[in-house]
Amino acid sequence: MIPDIFNYSTSFLNPALKLLVPLLFLLGTYFSDKAMRRYTGEIRKLMKALTIVGTAGFLANLFRYMADVLAVSWKWGESLAMLMFVVASLYAAWYAAGPLLKFMQQLLHPETATGGDR
Repeated sequence: MIPDIFNYSTSFLNPALKLLVPLLFLLGTYFSDKAMRRYTGEIRKLMKALTIVGTAGFLANLFRYMADVLAVSWKWGESLAMLMFVVASLYAAWYAAGPLLKFMQQLLHPETATGGDR
């Protein structure tokens, strides 16, 4: 038996999360966009990808909300937005991994980063 708090049709968590999740996506998108406009270079590119991630997450959640509340079945919209979310997330992670791995290499092996022994 499922506790009432986890019951989809009766729990207060269902409507609360339907409001909280898109608001958090919008907040994250706002901060990513603000940082994208403020910085240049590599950080700007990463923030642009994270802005796309937040927008896609919000759209996917919007399509799901419309399916639940308005009984409009736009599963294709949710699926496409989630696909965009995943692709943009992978790009952001791949893009951030390059500088991060370079930094870790310099941190762990400083002699190779400076061109030899000091």
